[in-house]
Amino acid sequence: SQLQYKALPSLSSLSVVNGPAAGGGQLTLTGSGFLGVNTEVLFGQTSLGGICNYTGCSTTSDTTLTVTVPPGTPGTSVPVSVRIDCPNEVGNGFRGAACGRSNALFYTYLGPPAITGVTPSSGPYTGGTTVTISGSGFSTASGVLIDGQSFPATIVSDQQLSVTMPTGYPNLVSTLPATVDIAVVTVCGAGGPGATSCGTSNTMAFTYEPPVKVVTALTLDPVSGPVGGSVTMHATLTGDGAPLAGK
Repeated sequence: SQLQYKALPSLSSLSVVNGPAAGGGQLTLTGSGFLGVNTEVLFGQTSLGGICNYTGCSTTSDTTLTVTVPPGTPGTSVPVSVRIDCPNEVGNGFRGAACGRSNALFYTYLGPPAITGVTPSSGPYTGGTTVTISGSGFSTASGVLIDGQSFPATIVSDQQLSVTMPTGYPNLVSTLPATVDIAVVTVCGAGGPGATSCGTSNTMAFTYEPPVKVVTALTLDPVSGPVGGSVTMHATLTGDGAPLAGK
């Protein structure tokens, strides 16, 4: 018989270091010693299906291996590693360069960002209002959705964003006043270990207001009275908006 000493497989990088709790994204592992007997990828102690020839796991070289990320729990970091069987290889014709379990690198499952407030919550239909969005998980925000349309935003902190509201009428709404929904979108898989969320937040409302009412005429009745006496006078204000009271 012949005894062979082999190196452990080695893991040097992950193509992304975080993602949504639902999983489903593609993750490429880079390292060495991946071609061997019964190569498998583990998330924590859980094997992604055993032998790496199942759907969602593929390896075509000794240095790269691709898997589909399984679901996880938001806020948890899971060690990812590669494991290769170390069988008695004498006579079986297989001469893999490595066997055993590699070092681990961590993958973090993230929940979506959350909005807790929008200030101010209304503004003119012409747009231009600077709105402060409060909440959490904004550090990797790519922008906001206003009624499903994408618009840029400025990251102030992980708890605050600033956005200039676009023109509401007639671009986004067809009547006034009208309410639109604002949501924050953060990038999944980017931002490194500093990312605190992944995906699309809940929504909060912003109301586009109609034009400011303008007084165009003032009518007094009566228009004259006795000197030193008292007169009951009525004033009528008219314009392009709602009735205005006066006396």
